[in-house]
Amino acid sequence: MRRLSTVTVTTDGVIYASNLTTASQSSPFKIYRWANESATPTTFYSGNAGYSLGVRAGDSLTSFGDDATGFLAFGTGTATSAPVPTNYYSLLYTNLGTAGSAVSMSGTGVANLSFRTGLALIDADTVLGMAAGSTTNNALVTGTTGTWTVDGLRTIQNVNERTISAAATVYSTPVLATIQIGGNGGTLLTSTNAVRLYDLTGVSSSGLGTPLASANIAVGSLSNGNGNVGVAFGTLSGDPVLYAMNTNNGIQAFQIVPEPSTVAVAGICSLGLAAVMLRRRGRQA
Repeated sequence: MRRLSTVTVTTDGVIYASNLTTASQSSPFKIYRWANESATPTTFYSGNAGYSLGVRAGDSLTSFGDDATGFLAFGTGTATSAPVPTNYYSLLYTNLGTAGSAVSMSGTGVANLSFRTGLALIDADTVLGMAAGSTTNNALVTGTTGTWTVDGLRTIQNVNERTISAAATVYSTPVLATIQIGGNGGTLLTSTNAVRLYDLTGVSSSGLGTPLASANIAVGSLSNGNGNVGVAFGTLSGDPVLYAMNTNNGIQAFQIVPEPSTVAVAGICSLGLAAVMLRRRGRQA
């Protein structure tokens, strides 16, 4: 029986999902692969997540690109054996289902554990880490070969706001989605369930700025002690959709809709996201 913690999908529809381990040297970090929705799963990776001493892994997992040339990224947490390494994130190329070794990434200028519960792949070699419990220790780094270069720390609106989704382009605008699972006091309770959509061009400066749109997952109010969330972009009937999950509290689909004010002459919508709405499309507990 497989116990899954995170899931992600490549651009060509291959599904990857992982377990959660707190000590990958003795209890391997495992990633499973489904070639398509009807395929039988296979074990794609089983190992130490790139750290010989072992770490916590499986709180976050995201993908970039297709299954032939893309890769997976996952944040790592505190090791269980001394000496404790600094923990950031690791990369693993998909290579059509043939896994190599996980590459642990490191550098300077970023706080430990800045990527464990939330990371987003901005492009092929740029990662945004969303640190739990902080509005300023969210790091933008560049690199894919073991050592990254830090671009700087980024400010977000609230603490306990995070993402494990790759960024997407919606109406010709690069966007990033986050979920805030608790209040600014730091407690990991679902006091907000807030889902926010940001214009990702703001990440090149000091912060993400004011959200383009926000809404709440309209399900549950239970504890999420591990801080696990999931956000992913997709389409329904040709419209862009954001799927948001707060563990123990359900999944909500939001249609991303331009505000009426963005409608230009002749009834053509402008392609910017100066004003958008997140419209609920139902819920699943």
